Amino acid sequence: MAQIAEHFQICRQTVYIVCKHHMETENVDKRRIPGRGKKTTRLKDLFLLLQARMTGIESARTLAAHWCYSIGWMISKRTTQGRLYSNNIHARISGRMILISRVNRQRRTRWASGDGDLTV
Repeated sequence: MAQIAEHFQICRQTVYIVCKHHMETENVDKRRIPGRGKKTTRLKDLFLLLQARMTGIESARTLAAHWCYSIGWMISKRTTQGRLYSNNIHARISGRMILISRVNRQRRTRWASGDGDLTV
């Protein structure tokens, strides 16, 4: 076991555990890890990801509601956020249009173009 561990550059105890598991079960597959499984499958995660990309600025709560309507069972806002975070989609905040007065809009465009100061 020491020679195997040295050859593969892993811990001797790891080799011992794998060999012991093989003798007991005649199989070297990983053991099932206890705990709660995922509520969604990879295909359903892909559906959620596509839905998020198509809708654009919807919040995670709204996406979870769409999921419930289309798939037929509930997922939480946190589950939705977790699936989106794992695909590098962050900050799902509902978008809303900010109303700017005509005077302030003119000030901003003048200031951005460098034509003058911010006074009217």
